[in-house]
Amino acid sequence: MISELTEPFHLVGKQTKRPSPLTGNVSLNERAPQKTWTISGRFSQWIRKAIVETHKASTMPLREVSPQSRLCSKLPSIAAYCLLAGCLWYLGSSLVGYAIGGDHQEQSFLILGEMRIQPAFADLKWITVIGECGTKLQTIYQSAAASCATYGYGTHGGGYPDSGYPPMATWLLRWLRFPSRQSAALAVFSGVAFVIVLLGVSKGLLRSAWAWPLWLSIILVSFPAQLVLERGNVDSLIFLLLTATAACICLRNRVSWLPSALLTLLAVSLKLYPAAGFVGWLAFGQVTKSHGWRVSHAVKAAVLFGCVVGLALSLPWMLASPLPHGEGGMNSFGLKAIGYINVSLVQQIGVDSARWVIRGLIISKLLALVFGAVLAVRLRLHSALQHRFRVIGDSFFDRFSQTFFLINSWTWLGCYILTVSYDYKHIYMLPSLLLLLSMVDRRADLNPRQYALAWILVATSMIFLLFPHLHYNGLSDFAAISGFCELAIEFFVVPFYAGALLMLVTGHRFQRRSIPSLAGN
Repeated sequence: MISELTEPFHLVGKQTKRPSPLTGNVSLNERAPQKTWTISGRFSQWIRKAIVETHKASTMPLREVSPQSRLCSKLPSIAAYCLLAGCLWYLGSSLVGYAIGGDHQEQSFLILGEMRIQPAFADLKWITVIGECGTKLQTIYQSAAASCATYGYGTHGGGYPDSGYPPMATWLLRWLRFPSRQSAALAVFSGVAFVIVLLGVSKGLLRSAWAWPLWLSIILVSFPAQLVLERGNVDSLIFLLLTATAACICLRNRVSWLPSALLTLLAVSLKLYPAAGFVGWLAFGQVTKSHGWRVSHAVKAAVLFGCVVGLALSLPWMLASPLPHGEGGMNSFGLKAIGYINVSLVQQIGVDSARWVIRGLIISKLLALVFGAVLAVRLRLHSALQHRFRVIGDSFFDRFSQTFFLINSWTWLGCYILTVSYDYKHIYMLPSLLLLLSMVDRRADLNPRQYALAWILVATSMIFLLFPHLHYNGLSDFAAISGFCELAIEFFVVPFYAGALLMLVTGHRFQRRSIPSLAGN
């Protein structure tokens, strides 16, 4: 027994075959370790064994984990799916309730509060009612047909409602002989399709099991999504047309130019500002041209042709229309949405002082826009976006998600820069929000500063998507707080996001120049 215990101490000076503690190789002339080395070696082996066992436990398949641990790991996903199911039930019951009418309508879209208007799906209802009117469209646009406004919603002058709709929407429904009593069915269809598109895109872009149902639930209950569904606004149909156009553009088919041209023409003729989305996409191209994918010249020419024809059909009517231009307000966010504070400032501080205050607010809006743009360029956020599209592959969805993001982002930027822009037009920035969330979800593609900027942009978008709910349901009694938040969102938050998004879709133009970067490694 003693000899067995002391055997390692009698090996000094003898040749042994013992692995080296550093390299693991066998040394033929290595001296046997002393007692202290033997204890430290055994301790090191014990530490290594503990590390290996811990790693095995952390990578153990779910079938070997206890049921309690498995349930705890799935709780976030279960909660997110339950939240999404509740949101879908709320939207479905609200759309059906609006379509049925009566008491069911009173219990629909409760989250909008005082923003609900009558009749149900009012915006789409107006178009179908005007479409059934036998008066010529030119007469209607000259405000000489008061009898066409059959339910008294938003009439202007002799009867033309205060609406920015070009006449092509009315003419199309009249040509199709679409009855006004079926407007609810069309609104429900467009609303369901709108939700399905957002569901499919979010599921494809976000890889976490809990992330996509959680963020999709927040997007679906946001103020713009609720407003466009409650009003049955034509923008939901245009959103679907932009989605279909992006899908046709990404088809590798020789005849894909034909549906691309028709869908572009229809989207631009229904409302003018989708032309900004297509022109921006044509001018600045794709985010990345990896994987050998190129949009054919025939498809580009077809999209340009659709834009030109759509503008030719609607722009002359809009220029000749006597419609007043809105001055903005709580439901607007564009660069021109500033006239609504003129009267209140003049009454409170006088004409001369109010003039300087308004100029200062305009300058602050422009400075916030420039600050967001410069920060996005300096941090090379577009490089991270390019890498994001390079790593996801070359499937149809990969091509579609890039084109879908670009066309909708340019449409939203066109609305923001060129018009007053009301809140329901925020639906065109939802694809950019989903893309930012996917970049955050794949943190390995971002350096720390890019990751922080992406989160800041997500937070700012959530502010102006959800704040109107608080304004109309919680802060309406606190006028000072609500007014301050409204000004902060309009003059700082939204311009900052718009500037960063502008550089996100045009950043490759600036990367060719030697611009100092703050991105780091």
